[in-house]
Amino acid sequence: MKTERKTPIKTLLKTTGISFFLFGFIFSPELRAKTTSNDPSSAAFEFKSIVKAVLEQASSIESQKAILAAAQEMKTSKSLYWTPIASVTITNQNMALLSGSGNVGNTTTATANLNVFKFGSSELSRRAANSKVTAEEARLSQTKEDVETSVANLLFQLIQQRQIIEIRKGHVSVQQQSVDVAKERYRQGQLAEQEYEKAKVDYEASQIFLAEAQLGEVQIVNSIKTLAEVNPKVTDWPLTLNRYDNKNTKVRKNPQDFFAVRAFTADTDYFHKNAQQLWRSSYLPSLDATGGWTDLGNGSSQQGQWYAGLTLTIPLWDQWAGVAQAQESEASARAAMANLNQSLRQSQANLETLDLRVQLARKNLESSKQSVTKLQELRNDSLRRFRLGRLSVNDLLIDETRFLDAENSLLNSMSAYHQLIVEQCHIQNESILNCF
Repeated sequence: MKTERKTPIKTLLKTTGISFFLFGFIFSPELRAKTTSNDPSSAAFEFKSIVKAVLEQASSIESQKAILAAAQEMKTSKSLYWTPIASVTITNQNMALLSGSGNVGNTTTATANLNVFKFGSSELSRRAANSKVTAEEARLSQTKEDVETSVANLLFQLIQQRQIIEIRKGHVSVQQQSVDVAKERYRQGQLAEQEYEKAKVDYEASQIFLAEAQLGEVQIVNSIKTLAEVNPKVTDWPLTLNRYDNKNTKVRKNPQDFFAVRAFTADTDYFHKNAQQLWRSSYLPSLDATGGWTDLGNGSSQQGQWYAGLTLTIPLWDQWAGVAQAQESEASARAAMANLNQSLRQSQANLETLDLRVQLARKNLESSKQSVTKLQELRNDSLRRFRLGRLSVNDLLIDETRFLDAENSLLNSMSAYHQLIVEQCHIQNESILNCF
C-alpha cells in the first residue's frame, strides 16, 4: 500500500514565499475591512459633490431653463392684452425740386391700438400661456430628476466596477498562489503536469478578467466626464443598510403629483386652449379702438392733428390657415393626452410596487452578504486543503468561481438597492442630494 507524502503547511508557505500574515490579510474580511474601508459620510459627500457638479453643468437643464424663460416671457406678453399697442413714428424727408430749390419736411406720428372685443380669444391666449409655463416648470423639475438618476446610475456602475476590480485583483492573487503551490507540488512529484498547466491557464485568465474590468472602469469614467468636468474618485457605496431610515414613501402618493404627469397635463390644457383661440381669432369678428396724433412740423397749419375711431374686422377667407392650425393644435392635445394616460399608469404602478421592491431589495442584499461570508469561508478552507494536497486544481477553481459569483451578486444587489433609493427619493419630490 502506497502512502502519499504530505508536505507540511509551514514548508509550503516557506517555499512559496507566502507568510501567515499575508494569508490572513487576504482572506480575513475583518482585517481587510479595517484596512480598506472608508467613512460612509465621506463616500456620501463625494457622491453628492459629483451629482451637484453635474446638475450645475448639465446642458439639458440649461436648455430647459432657456425654454422656461421664453415661456415666462410669452406669459407676460399675453397677460398684457388689455393694454394698447403704442408706437411713435418720426419721418424726415428731403425733396429736390426741378427749379433747384429744396424743401425739408418732418413728420411725427403717435398711434395706439386697443382691442375692445375678440370673443375671449385674448383671454384664451393668456390661459394657454399660463399652462405652457406650468408645463415647462414641471418639465424642468423632471429634467433635473432625469439628470440625477443618470449620473447616480453611472456612479453606482463606477463604484461597482471599481469593487469588481478589487475582487479581480484578489482573484489574481489567489490564482498566483495556486500556481506557486502547484509548481512546488509538481516539482516534488505530487501533482501531474496537466494540473500544473491548468493552474497557469487559470492564472492567465484571471489577469485577462482584471484587464477587462479596468477597461470598463475607464469607459464609465469617460461617460461621467461627458456630463461635467469632474474627476470621480468614488470607491465606496454612499449608503449602507444601517444608514438609511426607509423614509415614508407615501409623501407623494397621488400619481398626479409626478412631474412628468404634471407636464403632460399642462401640455394637454395648453394645446386645447390654443386650438380654441385659433378658431375664435380666425372666424369671429374683432373690434379694435384706434387713436393717434400727427405733427407735420415746418409751420404747417395742420400741426397737432388728433384722430380716433373704431375698427370692426370680420374674417372672410384665410386660405384655410386657421382650420389647419387649430387642427394641428388639437392633434397635439390628443398626443399629450395619450402621453398623460401612459404616464399616469406608469406612475401608479411604480407607487403600488415601490415599498415591496425596496423591501425585497434589502432582503436580497442581506441574503447576498450572508452568502459571501459563507462562501468565503468555504473558499479559504479549499485553499488550505489544496496546499495540503487534499484538493485538485479543478475543485479549487470551482470554489473560487462560486465565491466570485457570490461577490458579483452582492455588488449587483447593492447597486439595485441604491437605484431604488433614488427612485424612492424622487417620489418624495426630493433631490437625491437630500437623501444620501
